[in-house]
Amino acid sequence: MTADSRLAEHARTAVAAAESLAVTAYPRCVAPVAAAVVARHVGASMHFSMPTAGTVAPVLAVRRFVTLLAAPPDWRPTTLHGTVRVARDPDSDGSTRFVMDVLQVRVNGAGRVDVDAFWAAEPDPLRDHAPTVIAHLRRHHGHELTRCLQARGYTSAQWVEATGLDRHGLDLRVVDAHGVAAVRLDFAAPVRTLDELGPGMRIALGVGRSSA
Repeated sequence: MTADSRLAEHARTAVAAAESLAVTAYPRCVAPVAAAVVARHVGASMHFSMPTAGTVAPVLAVRRFVTLLAAPPDWRPTTLHGTVRVARDPDSDGSTRFVMDVLQVRVNGAGRVDVDAFWAAEPDPLRDHAPTVIAHLRRHHGHELTRCLQARGYTSAQWVEATGLDRHGLDLRVVDAHGVAAVRLDFAAPVRTLDELGPGMRIALGVGRSSA
């Protein structure tokens, strides 16, 4: 998997994992206005609704440029830039429903993602498990992770903390005599579920345990 496709997958995952997204509209000559929305993708567009009489919907009805920010825990914030149009029929509660055409995707600290690659990628299947697994590793398995890295040749590792999990592997924060570094610990092959990992890795990740 290339770095670009992995970044696209990360962006799709951040959007899918967010319970709500921040939508920002840009009125003429005044400060931007923002609100939280629940958004979903339909085909190659994002759909979201908001109160017709709120502060953001009237702006989007006339000034169509918009950004959506997804910032779920344990994933880099991802921003979608694009234009919106008002859906033909309002929602049953009278809210205004918008359809967003995504023109640009950016992952904080990593740069721009090709829009076609963004839509072609699938959200990471471990996204719902990642926060619990990372908390488990931080609480119970720092020493094991340190020894694991040392066994893989990172002999100078003194302290290790898990910072991320996806179907390809673990992201780690490592302290050694030279300072702090980010290290990637890849699985032998991508997985769809944690059950696909070997028994030793499943135990270390706390799979099937009630504690986290």
